[in-house]
Amino acid sequence: MPSAIHTGIVDVLEAHPEALTYLLELRGEAPQGPLVPTTGTRTKAFILERRVDRAFLVGSQSAPVGFVLAEVQLDVDQEKGFSWPLYMELGRSRYRFEGALVVLTTAQHVRDWIERDIVPPTGQYGCSRALRPTVLALDAIAPELLLRPDRPYLATLAIAGHANAPDATVVAEAAVDMTLDRLPKRLAADQLDAILGMVNEALRARLERSDHGAS
Repeated sequence: MPSAIHTGIVDVLEAHPEALTYLLELRGEAPQGPLVPTTGTRTKAFILERRVDRAFLVGSQSAPVGFVLAEVQLDVDQEKGFSWPLYMELGRSRYRFEGALVVLTTAQHVRDWIERDIVPPTGQYGCSRALRPTVLALDAIAPELLLRPDRPYLATLAIAGHANAPDATVVAEAAVDMTLDRLPKRLAADQLDAILGMVNEALRARLERSDHGAS
């Protein structure tokens, strides 16, 4: 079952594809157009739970110029060495153009595993295949870049990246304040639930006892 952090990140990507655009912009790799959600990388030939977390076309549904597959990876999973290449080839086969696999992480050991086990070329009998995902390290992004009053939905990503960091309390309090101040009541309640679900019990209790936990 996906963790609260995994679910929180995926929910942000679903509701706000522009969040992924922004994260790629921070790397200097902005897409050529808006990201349009799609489920087109699924196929009846591969039903064995081979499904990417979120898939987007770049540009528009009618005239796309690329695709972006987003995976939230919070721990090592050797199965991804087989499923990630499959996702990419399904996208290339369906759309007949190139795309990107973007992996969102919150821990250095996951990024080390990607470099060690995913990136090196593999194959037999002279055949070689290589996959180097674009890796977004949420824990390495300065909180102020994700705690933006003009983009309050990014606060969830700030918590995801810093829930276990020394600055977790400061980031969480700022994220909750921004959520309550900047989002409509219903959306604020949903985002507040997501934030409280991502922090540890002690911090959650602190936020709930204070004005930060008020709905």
